[in-house]
Amino acid sequence: MKISKEGFLAPEQLKTIYKICQNIARMCEQGDRPKYAFYHSIEAPEGGEINGFHGRSIIKDVIPSLIQRKQAGKVKIIDLGAGACLYTAQIREEFGDKVDVYSTGLRKKTAKKEREKIQAGESLDFEGIRYIIPHEGRVFWTPSKNLHPNDLKWRSVLELSKHPEFDLILDTNGELRSAVNNLDYLQKYLGAVITKLNPKGVASLAGVNLKHDNLFRQLSEELPGEKPEQDLTNEAKLELLNRFLSKLQQRENNSFNFETTLHNEFIQLTILKN
Repeated sequence: MKISKEGFLAPEQLKTIYKICQNIARMCEQGDRPKYAFYHSIEAPEGGEINGFHGRSIIKDVIPSLIQRKQAGKVKIIDLGAGACLYTAQIREEFGDKVDVYSTGLRKKTAKKEREKIQAGESLDFEGIRYIIPHEGRVFWTPSKNLHPNDLKWRSVLELSKHPEFDLILDTNGELRSAVNNLDYLQKYLGAVITKLNPKGVASLAGVNLKHDNLFRQLSEELPGEKPEQDLTNEAKLELLNRFLSKLQQRENNSFNFETTLHNEFIQLTILKN
């Protein structure tokens, strides 16, 4: 099979996307971000932010299942919009040579500075990003100051080429957070995620904020049928997103299934590649 090396977007289109992402990243760096966000995301044994957004443990449940199912080679994973790549470091720490982990993100310099703060104990959330692994006898795990060569390798999934590569695609308020600002961008983002999944691959995408009214207004204008009331309930917003995904599923020739669930104020989307 001939593999296409064409990217999902032309260079000029990518520049527009990066501008949106850079603006959001800048706001985050200036402190305009919720506490769970971008540079302090790890999965703690007792649960927490990662588990809450995805509605399950990626480390305890999802990745072991993929490792068991994989017939040959490593499980290939990508974390989209990974911030300081704490979660990718944690996954490597847990699974070693059973996995091959990559990530996307905008600012290597900022990621490295955040890791230096963690090493020095100067991060505001330092206590929140250390965690205990009692079954392995280790007390605290703290990531290296240096990024792994596979981390922030690309700025966006839209920069990659159009052929399947990954068994697991993760996004925890990363690229998806930027994509929901524009419906056309969201379609391109989801199309890229679907394309990059290997057969039987899984994508767990978290961070569609139910307070993002502009997205749901765009969805109601885009989709045919009776228009919903001005003030949408959370259930109505979930239904709009499901209708949008069904339309996308038809466009992609039913190559995948999807599941959506509500977690607090967020919608988590799971894509299962056929």
